[in-house]
Amino acid sequence: MELGRAAVSAEGLGVTVRNAPEQHQVKRLPEDGLFIEDMPSDVKRLPFGLQFECVRVAQACQASLEDLCTPQQPYEIKDYQKQWTDFEKSWPDTKLPQQVPSKIWASAGSNYENVSLKGSLEFNRSNNGPLFRLVLEPFRREKSCRFQRAFGGERFLYLDVPSFRDLPKHLKGQQDNLLIRYREWLGTEKRFLGRTWRVLLVSPKKAKKKNRGRKTSARQPEIAHAQQLVLFATGGSDLTIAVGTSFQSRASCSYRRTATSIEKVINWFMPVKENSFQPYCKAYARLELGFSKTVPALVFVPSQVRHVPDTITDGSPESTEFDDPRLKWEASPEERRIMNDGCSRISAGAAKKMWCDNSLDGPVPSAFQGRIGGAKGAWMISAPSETTDLEHTSIWIEITPSQTKFKPHDTDLDDATFDPNRLTFEMLKFSGPPKTSILHMSFLSILQDRGIPKDTLIKFVRDHLDHDRKEVLAGIEGPVALRRWLHSQNAWLEESQREQGITWQAALPRLIMEKVNMLLEVRAVFKEELSHLIDVVVFPNTGNFPLAGKLQGGDYDGDTFWLCWEPDLTSSFKNAPPPYNPLPPEYFGIKVDRTTLGEVASGPSLQTFLTKSFDFRCRPELLGQVTIFHEKLSYAENSIDSPGINALADLHDHLVDSSKNRYIFDDEAWQKYITGSSDIGIKNPKKPAYKVEFDSIPGSTKLDSIRKPEKKPGAKRPKYNPNHIIDHLVFEIIEPHIKETLEQVRASFTELNTWDSAFAKNVYTRELTSSDRVIRDELEMLVENLKEIGEIRGTSDYNDHIAECHTQYVNLSPVHTSHPVISRWLTPTAAHAPTTWSLIKAAALFTKHHTRYNFVFDLAGRELCYLKAHSVPQTRSVVEPMYSVMKFRRAKRLLVDEEVPIESDNDEIGEDGERVEGAVQLEWDQAAS
Repeated sequence: MELGRAAVSAEGLGVTVRNAPEQHQVKRLPEDGLFIEDMPSDVKRLPFGLQFECVRVAQACQASLEDLCTPQQPYEIKDYQKQWTDFEKSWPDTKLPQQVPSKIWASAGSNYENVSLKGSLEFNRSNNGPLFRLVLEPFRREKSCRFQRAFGGERFLYLDVPSFRDLPKHLKGQQDNLLIRYREWLGTEKRFLGRTWRVLLVSPKKAKKKNRGRKTSARQPEIAHAQQLVLFATGGSDLTIAVGTSFQSRASCSYRRTATSIEKVINWFMPVKENSFQPYCKAYARLELGFSKTVPALVFVPSQVRHVPDTITDGSPESTEFDDPRLKWEASPEERRIMNDGCSRISAGAAKKMWCDNSLDGPVPSAFQGRIGGAKGAWMISAPSETTDLEHTSIWIEITPSQTKFKPHDTDLDDATFDPNRLTFEMLKFSGPPKTSILHMSFLSILQDRGIPKDTLIKFVRDHLDHDRKEVLAGIEGPVALRRWLHSQNAWLEESQREQGITWQAALPRLIMEKVNMLLEVRAVFKEELSHLIDVVVFPNTGNFPLAGKLQGGDYDGDTFWLCWEPDLTSSFKNAPPPYNPLPPEYFGIKVDRTTLGEVASGPSLQTFLTKSFDFRCRPELLGQVTIFHEKLSYAENSIDSPGINALADLHDHLVDSSKNRYIFDDEAWQKYITGSSDIGIKNPKKPAYKVEFDSIPGSTKLDSIRKPEKKPGAKRPKYNPNHIIDHLVFEIIEPHIKETLEQVRASFTELNTWDSAFAKNVYTRELTSSDRVIRDELEMLVENLKEIGEIRGTSDYNDHIAECHTQYVNLSPVHTSHPVISRWLTPTAAHAPTTWSLIKAAALFTKHHTRYNFVFDLAGRELCYLKAHSVPQTRSVVEPMYSVMKFRRAKRLLVDEEVPIESDNDEIGEDGERVEGAVQLEWDQAAS
């Protein structure tokens, strides 16, 4: 039976199969391809990029591809603007999707360099048709990845897949069935734009920060995406079939337009046979290296690549200056450990060359994060960039075993046969000046536990609030002062003083989780031989245990650390023992899949390898649940150091890399551990009061939203624990302080007046005094029409209401167009300038409805700003490219809480699933709320 076959597939997914009948759309999912109709013959004759655009426009017009375009003469790729003009003529009353900018389209015409094809799957809200609908985005210009550079950007399609947690009503109860069929769908071949496609990569979708100002329509709810897929075009009518060629050839670029199996693509990137010893989950994770969005900075030949050993512990005594004598300290482990895990050197000459070859500004950085061949990590320059030493000015790079993630191709060891795409140093990030970062919420409990007095923390927070209040009150004294204040919120901190005979104490955290040893105090010293390394943290390579490893298992491949040398937060700080011996995975019931790549990829086909990898990536992810439970338990115990809390922190650290380390941990194992652990006395801890308070703020859990006095209807102030440092600060310090600040701000506005004297004299008021009766009649009709627009009853969705009003507002035109004065109103005074009529409409709208400030500016904001700007002398106009770089960045503010990837490969894919929860902005982790 079909359901029986599905049940077998479900065994590896960690799902419990229910007896619920399969819904017909779910059942048909594996056969639905990419959920669009077949391409008509006329469209198939178009170049690939124009076919892509036809699909996008057909979706926007809700038209079939057959109706959209049947060109008598097929367009060429260069005819994009002509094609778009024909779209506009054919569909004059339809809002077309965003057009691809000309510069990006030009890139598409030249092998799609730095162009990515992206889209998403959205659930069909109807019971008819396919389960999903495919939504395509316009071509996007961005950094390329190794796979794109080798095979062409148009061969890869990135698709976001929605979460299966919140299904449409007609799919309720189908989660388990859907997951099974979805896994089957991942393994099927798909037809799209005249090509065959196969899924190559399945990755978790990184959550993006929500735009608090964005309003979503009830008919178009915001979609939470759970995964991102990368599909590869294996063949098609526009791809030639190569005969007798080797994918280990140096000229890999010759395969851009060649039909290629997915097995050959994987073997081109990573030789499967040579890496058959690797666990298959780890080998699959290595594919993500090839999808890192990077800059191809410099091609090395094999003779310039130096393979050097890692630095191993030397057993020298470690400083105990800042160790807490009250705690029990275990001896450092005797096993020899790598002290430079993930880090090596690049010659100053190579660094300078790639910096100059890529026309990058400023001095050559001290360190680079990147990839090359099968290696990843961080590379620091070997000497000052201005050195004249031939050893350092020559071109070379060192690679250590800890940086090497898979064995390279034999051909890449020979200068005559290497593939330049594989031996290019791919620059991911580089060091730069330190950025503003104040204090993470989770640090407060750790700082208090490690010896910082509660009164000191309270004073620290209150001083910052007082400083912010002073700046806010000064900023509302006038528009210029407010603009200056907004700008100041986004300025970077000035560069810290260096090398003035000062030795700093610095607190160094890595992962944001309340753990007693997450912060570490060290003494910073000046070493002249390392003085060329600036804007980086240089850790020692002496001792028995790597310093980064003491911070919850960090390494040196580019991890981001938070540095603090504020005396109030470091002077009395004492270190806790590092996590030398964390609890093993088996302690928590974690199972380990020890299957090797060789066991699932023994023949020419890699289908078994891909199928098992897809299954593993579709397993439920419990990292968020563990993190939330850890926070709740820590709050309930008002402690960050207990057997249960420490055990949960170890479990968290295991799950961070679960997909790479082939860990299997499902909800059944999680519940079994919680209920059976004697270390966890509180089995169902409550959400922290400060989290409940933030949830009561409408539309956001962000701390700065607490400024809003209104709360959700019926929301009550939660009962909080005044002895908990965060509760105390939020309820007894921050909230009252913000309330006082708001009262002072309100008091500074003695009268709220929406009228702007700048509009007292304008083209509308001037024409009102005209002696011409026709002009006065025209203006009277305009005012009546504006009154009717203002009386349109709003829907429950503000955006829909504004859209309806805006349509009627834009369509308001003069009646007496033959009048000599009125006819001139319709002609712009200059290119791209507003017409006199549009300015009259805007001024009349403001005069009539100025008390509805948002409404007026949503309808006519551009014209009103034009009138405002020209109401004073010596106004300066700014063109769009200059204006775009003058926009404010989001301010960095007190108390930070959000997860940030260790490596910002791109917004979607991060190799190995490694993450760091950074300290850069005043935002609370949505998942932890």
